[in-house]
Formats: sequence, C-alpha cells, structure tokens
Amino acid sequence: MESLKGFSVHTRKTLWIREVYAIRRNAASQGLSESMMDENAGHAVAAEVVREARGKRVLFLCGTGGKGSIGMAAARHAMAKVESEVTIIGRRERIVKEAALVNYSLFGREGKIREGKEGMEVVEKRLSDFDFIVDAIVGVGLRGALSQEYANAVRAVNGSGKPVISIDVPSGMDADTGKAMPVCIKPKILLELHKYKRGIERKSFKESKLLDIGIPLSAEIMAGPGDIALATEPKAMASNKYSNGSVLVIGGSLGYTGAPALAAAAAQSSLAALRTRAGYVTLMVPKKAYPIIAKVAGEVVVKSLAGETFCNEDFEEAWRIRHDALVIGPGLSDNEESYSAIAAFVRKERMAGKAVVADASAVKALALHKKALEGIIVTPHDGEFECLSGTATAGLPLKERAGICLRFAERHRCIIVLKGNETIVSDGDLLKINRSESPALATMGTGDVLAGIIASYATAHSGLFEDAVAGVYLHSRIGDMLGRSKGLHITAGDVVGFIPDALRIFDRIS
Repeated sequence: MESLKGFSVHTRKTLWIREVYAIRRNAASQGLSESMMDENAGHAVAAEVVREARGKRVLFLCGTGGKGSIGMAAARHAMAKVESEVTIIGRRERIVKEAALVNYSLFGREGKIREGKEGMEVVEKRLSDFDFIVDAIVGVGLRGALSQEYANAVRAVNGSGKPVISIDVPSGMDADTGKAMPVCIKPKILLELHKYKRGIERKSFKESKLLDIGIPLSAEIMAGPGDIALATEPKAMASNKYSNGSVLVIGGSLGYTGAPALAAAAAQSSLAALRTRAGYVTLMVPKKAYPIIAKVAGEVVVKSLAGETFCNEDFEEAWRIRHDALVIGPGLSDNEESYSAIAAFVRKERMAGKAVVADASAVKALALHKKALEGIIVTPHDGEFECLSGTATAGLPLKERAGICLRFAERHRCIIVLKGNETIVSDGDLLKINRSESPALATMGTGDVLAGIIASYATAHSGLFEDAVAGVYLHSRIGDMLGRSKGLHITAGDVVGFIPDALRIFDRIS
C-alpha cells in the first residue's frame, strides 16, 4: 500500500473525547496494544517532566484508570533523573485495565507505590516534600464531577502551591466543553497527548505542549472498529421501533427484484431486533414489482410506486412515510423522468433534515442534477463516479483517486464513498480509506447492502461522514470474515445475515 504520510492534513486537527477512544481502538486493531500506547505516552511525559524538574522531587499522583496507567509509566521512565514517587488515589483493587496493572507492577519493582489510606496521608500531609506534582488522576474519561476521594486530593494539590503538570487534560475538566467541574486541578503546564482536545482552551495555562506518543497515522486514516464505535448510538431500554430510527428505501424494478430488498434488509439491521440499527424500514418499489418483492422482503414494509419508476406523483406518498433516512436508487430503472424526480426529491429530503444515501441509478440522476448533491452521501463505484464527475478513477494510484474524491466532495459539499478494494470516503476535508482483504464482496447486490447499512447508522447518529465510514468498514469487515469461511462464494444475503455477529461487540444500552 502507498505511504499515508501525505494524507495527514485530512485528519481532524482537534479531537472530541469519543474520537480519542476511536483512534485508540483503531490503533489496537492494528497491533498497537493498550500497554504499548500507555508506555509510549509515559515515555513522552517523562521526558517533559525531566526537562522541568531535573534533580528535584516529583510526586506522580495517579488515579486507577488509563491516565493513572500513563502516570505510573512516566514515573518509571523519569526515576533515573528525578526523584519519583507514585501515590494512587484509591486502592490497587480498583485497577482493572490490564495496562494499568502492568505499570503498577513494573514501577512497584523499582519504587514504592503508596495507595489507600497511606496514599491519602501523602496528599494531606506530605505535599510540601515535593517540588513538582504530576496530575495523572483522571483524564478524558471523566463523566460529571470528581468522586469525593479524587476531589479531596485535587483540593489538597491546589492548596499546596506546588507547580502542577497535568497529563492530557486537567483532572476535573471536561475535555469536550472545557468546563471545569466544581473541583478541578489548576496546572502550570498541560501536556496534551497526540492531538489537542476540542474543549481545552490552551491560553488558560502558563505552558501547553502537544506530545507525539507514537499513535500511527493509519489509526486515523484507515477505517477500523473505532469508526463503528463512533457511529454507534446506544439503545434505550424504553425505546421502540420508531425511536430506534426509520429508513425509507426507494428502488427496484422487475429486472432487479433482489437489489432493493437487500438494501432494505441491511437498512433495518439494528443492533437488537433488526440488524444494524433502524427499528422500522419501508421499501417503495415499482407497481409491477410490488407483488414479487413483497413476498421476499421479510419484516420490511413494502409499498408501491404509482407507476414503473419513481416520478413526481410519488412524492406525496413517500413524504407521508415515516423515515429519518432515505436510500434511493438501488435497482431503479434508468430514464430522464425518473432522474429529474430523484434529484427533486433528494433536495426536498435534505431541506427537511433527512439523511440521504444515493446509490446506483440515483448516482446517474445526480450526474445530471449536481446541485442536488449538497449534503448527501453518494456511493458510486469507479464507473459511476466517472459518469458523475467526468473523471476516470479506475486503475489510478490511491493518492490520485483520493485527491479526485477530495476535490469533488469539496466542490459539491457532499460525502463521496468511492467503492473498490480500497474504498475512499471523503467530505472534501476529512479522508478515510478502507482496504479489503479479498474480492469476496465483488458480487451483485452487496453495494445495495452497503447503502442500507450507512442509512441505518444515519437514522440515529448525526455525523454523516462518520456514518459512511462506519458502514464501509462494517461491510468490508463482514466480507473479509465471510471470505475466510466461504471463500469467494458469498452473496449479498450472506452479508445481511452476518451483520449481528459482526456488530454484537459494539452493542450499547442506555
């Protein structure tokens, strides 16, 4: 694969908390374990601590989570050049993350770790013994105010007058909003890891520095499991089929009865009862195709178009159907009347705030009505993209294909999913690449399944770029997994059937 270095400008400049976790999850899927990431971060933090406090006494004040793990690793790396002590707020029994347990064990072999009652005695009575305090209590994982134990430690640190170095985010501050909780560390120096956090106002600190902690660019550019987690919203215990999101699929003709049915099946694949996400799916098909598709569409509600292709007469009926997202185009007949109607309806949907995924025939329609592209997701293969853009991309190096997609998406303010072995997703600014392991998905109907999956994510999650990336990765991942068990002999129906197995680990209930 080509070098990814040139794509770094097309990653996020600052991160929301959920994006931090997504990147770490992608990095882990590529072989960079949590322990390795914490070790790298600890090494980078230690170098800065040594620069500030060489020859002085430093207290590493650690929580029992991920930030505490980094703090313990940093203490171990720094202890040869500064007098380092580790105090844990809480007890070792509260440490559950493997990386934190590793760092607890490693530092404990070389230095003493104080915890529990002994640890609080250090905080309450001995802070004056140290020249610097490293805040490794709690980081981006903070939810709400600090616990009483953590709050007492923070009050003691703030009252000590000692200079504080905070790792990534001051303990007690929400990294998304920058809001300080009633009790929050007041650091002299903030050492942010990998990238700046969206809510942190760096002018608030005497010194703020961004540390490279060895997260590979591929964890941000290449689609991965973290991207599915980003687009996956939890389902409420009290939710119903409508509150879980609804999709309208418009497609089908007598010659293509399978494609729209499979797109609908993918769209209604929720995490619980209906595969990916959506709780309710309606499929509109041509009048003559209705009896055939209604028999094979399973749980999908099937309605008939007024005639044999989508036209302006169908607007009123389609508009009455409850839906949060629209998939339009799979299997539709190609004609000028339909093209004009598709473009007009897409514009109407976007004006109403609906998410739109345009596939197959709808891509051809939008090639003639490009103003309707704004704000939607378009899923062409190379041939359809050439029709849409006038530029051939088949066989081009990845860098060139990506550049063409970026420019097209930026110009038309849409999200392009250029399908292929190396699928490219871009909104004109951000870029994601998904590389398949095999050509197992190169079979009819699988592209329609992808459109349904993406729309399903879009019913509950507002980030269309993230929805597209999540759909592409899930689709590809299923293809790779099935390819290992079935070889190059899978069908679109196989993909739909495997969605629950692929998504189960991402299930969340609120």
